[in-house]
Amino acid sequence: MIKVTPIAWTQVNWYEFHQVAGDVSRRLDEYGVRTDNPVALPFLLNNVSTVAAALSKSPQSTLEHFSITFFIEIENQMASCLFMIPKVKMSPFPNSNRTQLLFTASLLGWREAICAVCSPLAVGVDAARIIMNNCMLHMERLGFGPLWTDYEKVAAEDGTFYLKIKC
Repeated sequence: MIKVTPIAWTQVNWYEFHQVAGDVSRRLDEYGVRTDNPVALPFLLNNVSTVAAALSKSPQSTLEHFSITFFIEIENQMASCLFMIPKVKMSPFPNSNRTQLLFTASLLGWREAICAVCSPLAVGVDAARIIMNNCMLHMERLGFGPLWTDYEKVAAEDGTFYLKIKC
């Protein structure tokens, strides 16, 4: 059994940000982006009119400012594949029965890791693909789905999905 739970992501102190950057809420209000939306700051950093465009067209340097942390729980015998996942920082929790880890990466790191592990060319990474699929689905629910606008999900026989670049 594998559990993937998002536990932390970059939050903006909007009061302080307003003090140093001026009235930024006007642009957020104009486009209907709430400050409690995790993608509000990436939206502000790009001169675009939608959150989707802010994420899909962000320069890589912008995506490095934001991070997400997941709590991962996996059977010990399945854990070895996790150490080959690129761009993700891992910190273990001591537990004798199961492997428990914190996985943290920037938005850019998550996009690169998920695309690498979920590539149709990746081999022998079934547990890693299950975890990356779950991380991606959680990120989509948080509003970060546009990070993968250039990809389509292709169902795999094991119930997971691969990411294929759209033609």
